[in-house]
Amino acid sequence: MRIALITSRPDPASMNMRQRILQNFEFRRSEQNFAGIELYEILQGEARISLYTLEKRHIFVDNLHESIDADLFVVLSTHRSESKKPALTVHSIGNFGKAEHGGMDRAICETNALFIRNYFLALQKRKHEVLGYDITMEATHHGPYIEKPLVYVEIGATEKEWQDAHAARIAVECVMETIGKLEAHGIKVAAGIGGLHYCDNFNRFVEKHHVAFAYVCPKYAIKHLTIEMLQQMQEKGKVDFFLLDWKGLGQDKQFLLDLLEKSGVAWKRNDQYQEV
Repeated sequence: MRIALITSRPDPASMNMRQRILQNFEFRRSEQNFAGIELYEILQGEARISLYTLEKRHIFVDNLHESIDADLFVVLSTHRSESKKPALTVHSIGNFGKAEHGGMDRAICETNALFIRNYFLALQKRKHEVLGYDITMEATHHGPYIEKPLVYVEIGATEKEWQDAHAARIAVECVMETIGKLEAHGIKVAAGIGGLHYCDNFNRFVEKHHVAFAYVCPKYAIKHLTIEMLQQMQEKGKVDFFLLDWKGLGQDKQFLLDLLEKSGVAWKRNDQYQEV
């Protein structure tokens, strides 16, 4: 499996994580460069992992799959939030509505739900090492647009956290650990709908059940869903079923239920879920 770790020079957390990777793992300088910038590689089991650095901010660099040959892209990024609360996050990308921060309107991207699940759980096991940081999945949002599986791993939410070498080391160690744990082992893949951007109910669900989330469409984005968007999630995320945060659907609950019925997709309530 070919893994591309993507960093970006204008992104301080990204460059922080890049430095921790090079300090703590035996990546070797490739004989080739990428767009004039040094490229590093390492073999880990059956995975060939390459570390790329972009000149531009990654959320605006579309179609990376055209210049980088990889089976999975993992972007190392800053995280920003209005609350400015320290957080280590992971999420898939795409836009349910208008593309205001890169990518394309009404287009989500392929992802790897097992990476999201296993990275989140790896961080949870080490949360005692990053006290003060929230560990959470996030709703699917922002660019870039790509036609290969891509996941964002982020540190936030202020300059202090972006420059935190210790948190960056924990994050990249969990990334490298997760790359070695991408086998399914009976895990079902869901797309979560409802709840908040920082999806506490889905976070807890992952810890209790053999389910991985490819996408999360929060309550505020339900109004943008269409049959075509549900099909995108099924196909691009290899989604087995849609899981509804039943109490977190808000005023668009009936709209969503009608849409799910018309589309014919499988769905379940989070408060009534039973392992199969």
